[in-house]
Amino acid sequence: MLRFFLAVSSIAAGLAVASTIGLAQEPTDSEASKSLVLRTGLGGTAKAGRWFGVRVDAAVFESTGSEDSLELVCQDGDGLIVRYPQTKSLSADQSGDLWLYGKQGPVREEMQLNSVGANEETLGAIPLTYNVLPSTDRLYVVFGKLRDFDDNWLRRSGLKREPFSVVSFENVADFPDHWLGYDAVDTFIVTTGNVAALQQLTDRQHAALRHWVEMGGRLILSVGESGSELFGQGSGPWNEYLPGAFVGVSRLRSTSGLETYAKATQRIEPMQVVELSDTTGLTILHDGVGTRRDQPLVVESPFGFGRVTFVAFDLNAPELTSWDGRGNLLGKLIVGRIQQQESTSRDDIHGGKVTHYGYEDLTGQLRAALDQFSGVRVVAFSVVAGFVGLYILLIGPGDYFFLKRIVRRMTASWITFPLLSILFAVGAVILVGAIRGQQTLVNQVTIVDVETERSLVRATNWAHVYSPRPQSLDLRFRSDISLLASMDDSFTAWQGLPGRGLGGLNAPSSGSLFPSATYVIAPQTQEGRGGEVRQYPLRASSTASFVGRTHGSSKEFDMSNFMSSGNANLLAGTVTNPLPVSLQDAAILYGEWIYLVTREWQPNETLNVDRELTPKNLSWRLTRRRVVDTRDISTPWDATTVQDIPRIVEMMMFHEAAGGGSYTRLLHRHQPQIEMSDHLRLGRAIVVGRVSTPSVELVREDSAPMQVDQQFTFYRFVLPVSPGDSPTTP
Repeated sequence: MLRFFLAVSSIAAGLAVASTIGLAQEPTDSEASKSLVLRTGLGGTAKAGRWFGVRVDAAVFESTGSEDSLELVCQDGDGLIVRYPQTKSLSADQSGDLWLYGKQGPVREEMQLNSVGANEETLGAIPLTYNVLPSTDRLYVVFGKLRDFDDNWLRRSGLKREPFSVVSFENVADFPDHWLGYDAVDTFIVTTGNVAALQQLTDRQHAALRHWVEMGGRLILSVGESGSELFGQGSGPWNEYLPGAFVGVSRLRSTSGLETYAKATQRIEPMQVVELSDTTGLTILHDGVGTRRDQPLVVESPFGFGRVTFVAFDLNAPELTSWDGRGNLLGKLIVGRIQQQESTSRDDIHGGKVTHYGYEDLTGQLRAALDQFSGVRVVAFSVVAGFVGLYILLIGPGDYFFLKRIVRRMTASWITFPLLSILFAVGAVILVGAIRGQQTLVNQVTIVDVETERSLVRATNWAHVYSPRPQSLDLRFRSDISLLASMDDSFTAWQGLPGRGLGGLNAPSSGSLFPSATYVIAPQTQEGRGGEVRQYPLRASSTASFVGRTHGSSKEFDMSNFMSSGNANLLAGTVTNPLPVSLQDAAILYGEWIYLVTREWQPNETLNVDRELTPKNLSWRLTRRRVVDTRDISTPWDATTVQDIPRIVEMMMFHEAAGGGSYTRLLHRHQPQIEMSDHLRLGRAIVVGRVSTPSVELVREDSAPMQVDQQFTFYRFVLPVSPGDSPTTP
């Protein structure tokens, strides 16, 4: 094992150089020699509260010949030490690399790589040097080169004061082999200047990227003249991201659409573009303008719960290098319309009021709501101070006057003083017991998403545990989703508080009052079960926050026969509740409309949308807008409320449809995959409702009971709509 750490220690300084802040470039292949055996993925950048990967040269590790294992170590959001073990039983991929994954703690903390012996003793440790972004920053990752793409371009294109980072890399070995390696990424941009490199990706790397996009990621794929080489075989792994059938590569016939889209004053020379037929999704840019639209140049399409933006031309094409519309083009394609709107309200979001709340993200508001347990009361400091003051008065002046004027024997203080002390101690114990309760309690929220076109299931779980006494728990989320045919992935992990508030992931203050407390997040198993929390230390009258994800394939079922209808783009057709339980507070969302189901929707019951339900404006519904004295007035969002969990979850699911940060004055960056307003814009319908029985539960491995205090389970079904009126460019 000594040889391994001597070899790895020699490149620790190299990591500091390879990982840069902002725009980072990876070393060339010649520099990535065998001496460089350890590297953080995706340009050496992580984000607080999100997973990321570390790549290890498996040959160096295996050459030790020992049975030792590796683990990543970092603090969690509460300052506890978390160990992420990785054993040799999980083999390296075809490239000979071994990936380790851990969840980044606060911005002030960095991970280290430990070698662990057979008896779990630490044999050596290597600190990892990389850039840690705040939990609410955006991260744009580019594979390949994207000329002139930096923070100045993005700010001129709409981001303004919004914090973000751009990271680029060119070594295909740095593509993670698990979707957790992309967890910190907001937008992943793939340029195809080096097609040979892209064709070297392993099956596991392709599967990881596809799974990340399917589960809510955003991929931008820019092609151009390399299209024939990348898609020509017709069945390659990159073909599945195409929003239509590949026809070939040709020279762009008309550039007017591109010039108008970028608001350019300069003409652009025709360039090579990919031709597609039978495109689906939303065509953002054609080659012409007005009625002269023929060839789609930019198409955005849903891909599971995520989305793919296909750019038919190479963003690095020589024709674009000196074109005056390049900046606007990059900004509109990468930043997007909704993000530009959101960034304008950032100054309001970060005003003084948010600091008073203690959070600046909707996830923080949900966290505050889940921290409320019935029967457990928080004692104000004034009550404690009053109790102490009363005790001092009784054992001091009170005891003196009682002995002096009533008992008339001052020596009786040997009896009254200990008696008062005992009475107050017993009273304090009884009071504390009544306040903090005797049961271990759990509050939980689950959102189960089902996507019918690709037969996907994604469950996101939040749980808060309250412990009245010190104890150590082994916990995991157990799924019982009726529509789940097979489970691909599952994990349980700690949940931090995003933002700069007290105890937040972005806060500069350090650590825990108990820094030696340690627990383990178990590695993924080959059976798809993993991420279990082991030996989590809970102190008396304390709470702990956990988050979990479950991914899998859904059973086959018929749910809807939707089509768009009329100039108002209304919804027509039928839809059936596929669950074995009734849906409460159900609604059907499509475009700018919402159809409320005002009664319980029974199992297997079919509704005729255009005949039985009335469309209402979605934005009005989400903002609770009403007409008062001929004026439209929306109900302001109360960022302090922690009582109405369904309302908070509703806003997390469709934040942008309600106006985003301009309405809530809060961000929604920490867990953006929950937000699905984009799918409404892309022509899909979403059925949402609540069920009374849990589909996922947080359980203890020792089977000891935990009393459920609050439990909410929501279902969302993402459904296709046949092209009665296909979505067009807004």
